[in-house]
Amino acid sequence: MASLPLPKTVDDLATVVLNTTGAYLVELLQQGLAAQGLQESRIINNITYSISGRNLVSIQIPAYAEFIDKGRRPFGVDAGRIVNTPPPFGAIFAWVKRKRIRGRDRRGRFITDADLAWAIRTAIAKRGIKPRPFIQRAITTADEQLQTYFATSYDLVVDDLLGKLLR
Repeated sequence: MASLPLPKTVDDLATVVLNTTGAYLVELLQQGLAAQGLQESRIINNITYSISGRNLVSIQIPAYAEFIDKGRRPFGVDAGRIVNTPPPFGAIFAWVKRKRIRGRDRRGRFITDADLAWAIRTAIAKRGIKPRPFIQRAITTADEQLQTYFATSYDLVVDDLLGKLLR
């Protein structure tokens, strides 16, 4: 669990709340991905947060996180309408190149990266991708933990200020 700093003044409280919320949520999302077996994935290092003004924390997460979290239905036609689109070839091809995965045909000969990417794309289109939920779990945990933390922090700040005023 992340270490949570304590604010020193009431003015400092808003900044601490926003930074703590953002950092804690990013850490929980990263832990959720690691628990799903994705500790070596690039997505873990691409989750960030930013603060807009004094009241908004934005979490930036790559778009493909949705397919990790919710999965992907197979491509097909149901009741006359297209259910899903096939996954993007370019993204899969780039992944094959980056991971340096080598595929083989039925005779054991190496196939090209493009052929392997096409085979992976076809398999995903036929079978889909099983969901590995991590986003809602992180939000729920953060909500529970941060409410307790900030209630305690606020009490400590008020006690400190009252102690200074009464001296």
